Amino acid sequence: MASYTNGLYCSGDFGSSWTVTTTHEANAVHFAGSRLLIGGDTIRYSDDDGTTFRAARIEGHEGPLRVVAFAQHNDVLFAASSCASYPGDTAPITAAGVLQSRDRGKTWTDASAGLPMRDVSTLAVDPGQPCLFAGLSDGSVHQLAL
Repeated sequence: MASYTNGLYCSGDFGSSWTVTTTHEANAVHFAGSRLLIGGDTIRYSDDDGTTFRAARIEGHEGPLRVVAFAQHNDVLFAASSCASYPGDTAPITAAGVLQSRDRGKTWTDASAGLPMRDVSTLAVDPGQPCLFAGLSDGSVHQLAL
């Protein structure tokens, strides 16, 4: 279970009890093989089943993020960044658009070419053709070639 206020929880008994995995903001969760990724005020990854998390490097972006979704196509990971703000945010959130990683989530680069805005709320990959769909906060959907 992911929570922007309380972090990431896991249950081994179908939800009867929960254990805190991390208190870092967790809006999105994704497994890339054995690596666990969480999106929140940045992107974090864990190689030890969530015991420890490290902040990923996001090239070319300064300031707080709000990562809200992940998608994957083959070995390439994608993350959606939104301008959404939550109660208690102390700094304005700047959306980075669509980010991509080719090293299982340690390093992220901009993949927003062609998007009319960078406030991305969701992502989906079409398995039948090499394209990524990005849902923007204004309600539009854009197709990005992979």
